[in-house]
Amino acid sequence: MTDRQKKFIREYCKYLNASRAARNAGYSIRCAAQIGYENMRKPKVRAPIDEYLEIRRREIDRILQERHRQGLISFYKTLEKMRTIK
Repeated sequence: MTDRQKKFIREYCKYLNASRAARNAGYSIRCAAQIGYENMRKPKVRAPIDEYLEIRRREIDRILQERHRQGLISFYKTLEKMRTIK
């Protein structure tokens, strides 16, 4: 894997945009879209991106579940308070 491909991976994980990642990695602005597309089809480039995206997806799921749990707890606490007021 080339240094540009490594930088492409880092940039893609940052912006989730292949054209922008290619430009930021130092590829030609005129060819960035095509090179971004080609890089995303290369297994050696795509594998670390997929791994990062899976980790990110799991983290987002965990955060959403935690927020949901917190929201439900707050909801039930409010219900309990309302019941005691009556």
